[in-house]
Amino acid sequence: MRKFILFIIFFPSVVTAQFIYEDEQIFNFFDEFNDSEEITIGKNPWATDGIDSTLGEAYISQVPQGQFGVRFQLPPDTSITTVKDIRFGCYWATGFNHLIDLSYASGSTTITVEWTWGSGEEGGLYLVYFYNPYTGELLDYYSWSQNTEIFVVPSQLDKIQLSAGYSGTLSAAWYEIYSPNGGETIEGGSIYTISYDGFYFITDSVDIAFSSDSGETWNSIVENYWSSNEIYEWSVPIVSSENCLIRLGDYPCNFDISDSVFTITYPVQVNNETDLPKKFSLEQNYPNPFNPTTKIKWQSPEGSWQTLKIFDVLGNEVITLVNEYRPSGEYEIEFNVTDLPSGIYFYKLKAGNFVETKKMILLK
Repeated sequence: MRKFILFIIFFPSVVTAQFIYEDEQIFNFFDEFNDSEEITIGKNPWATDGIDSTLGEAYISQVPQGQFGVRFQLPPDTSITTVKDIRFGCYWATGFNHLIDLSYASGSTTITVEWTWGSGEEGGLYLVYFYNPYTGELLDYYSWSQNTEIFVVPSQLDKIQLSAGYSGTLSAAWYEIYSPNGGETIEGGSIYTISYDGFYFITDSVDIAFSSDSGETWNSIVENYWSSNEIYEWSVPIVSSENCLIRLGDYPCNFDISDSVFTITYPVQVNNETDLPKKFSLEQNYPNPFNPTTKIKWQSPEGSWQTLKIFDVLGNEVITLVNEYRPSGEYEIEFNVTDLPSGIYFYKLKAGNFVETKKMILLK
């Protein structure tokens, strides 16, 4: 299922692309009585048209008549009001319309808008237009500068439309999964070749994730993966599900998902559990102290998403040795130190609900 996006952009210039994960702009509204209120617009790849509490948005009720105040009215339900309106956006050039409700204090006839532009970096706010939402008349427009801008709302107009334009690329990356793309039956525990194609406008690496519940939840398979022939040898988890999907690309900006679900079945040998570990355990690394290599062993009685990470004495993560789904079994990995100083380090295993940490000593 290829997701290809075409943009028609009205911006007079385009700047070099980079990842922009958030961009916010504050506008200050005030009247002749020095009443004032700030509202914020922006874009973020995790945003929706509704209230996104994780991005600092919250429902704020309308201002009572006769009091000063400014509120966004969110689409499509304009009864939802707030003072922060963040929309979905990534690295490409794009624009959004924000409907703003204005409430005048008793005796007031004038509301003024003031703002200072951001840094002007690629992906940032570049153009601002003000419209009369009742007639569609363009009231004024502004392009990025190093100045503080002033816009005076026409007398007693109780709503305005603020249209924001962001600079960025004129095209977007796309990805297409060839296999598994729906209908396949794959044996758990096997190695399966994920094949795909894409136009990597920003980066030539991809993130690959797996779902066994039709996309309700996702587990990462690999991040920032690069392959010249666009294949990935996937160690298929030992699960039984007819609702499996692969997601590949730069989520949540540009990505592809299998066109339909595929099936993963238990391998025959899983039914014979006599050789499987009976409990989780993490062994002490050997040798310890060590220089420059040591081995870490652990076992898992069930398939699970497993991570093995190294930390220094301050709790800073040094390196991730394992971050993938692994079936039940016994495992061993070699930790080769090349640029770490002597000292005490910790290695931490997470496997399902099992968590254990052990200490090791690097002695050069």
